Amino acid sequence: MLGGGRCHFLPNTTDGSCRGDSRDLISEAQKRFGFSYVDNRKSFDGLKKGKAVKLPLLGLFAPTDIPYDIDRKDADYPSLEEMAEVALKALEIATKDSKKGFFLMVEGSRIDHAGHGNDPAAQVHEVLAYDRTFKRVSDWIASSKYPGVVVSTSDHETGGLAAARRRYLPRK
Repeated sequence: MLGGGRCHFLPNTTDGSCRGDSRDLISEAQKRFGFSYVDNRKSFDGLKKGKAVKLPLLGLFAPTDIPYDIDRKDADYPSLEEMAEVALKALEIATKDSKKGFFLMVEGSRIDHAGHGNDPAAQVHEVLAYDRTFKRVSDWIASSKYPGVVVSTSDHETGGLAAARRRYLPRK
């Protein structure tokens, strides 16, 4: 799992927590379930584009949401495309001797957030970031020796943003 939302994993006794209880889910993930944990750009880069991942992996790079693509510096946070690339390589390595393969879900959740916030500039940049990620995943599948399927879907439209407007002319 890679993304933002660190506050949801920290105990309420910790600065920056948004939990209602004192459970430390990061520690539980590491100690009880064997998760590796990364929480900043430097540790993400240490994953060497997926070649140095020890699965399972938990990466929480922002206290809440990772900032919109238009607002952030790549030096601070990994992009959706980079996180997908790391996941693809790590899962490819982990399943190289398996006949079952793997499933990967990539969500461009900030598209929806920008729509709810009626922020068209952020929404356009998030869609473009998702498009780059989709292309990266599609290219990976096309170059893989293993068969794969990509499904892209959206859950709903928000904010009234429209790419085009159809004008209806009166009938004669």
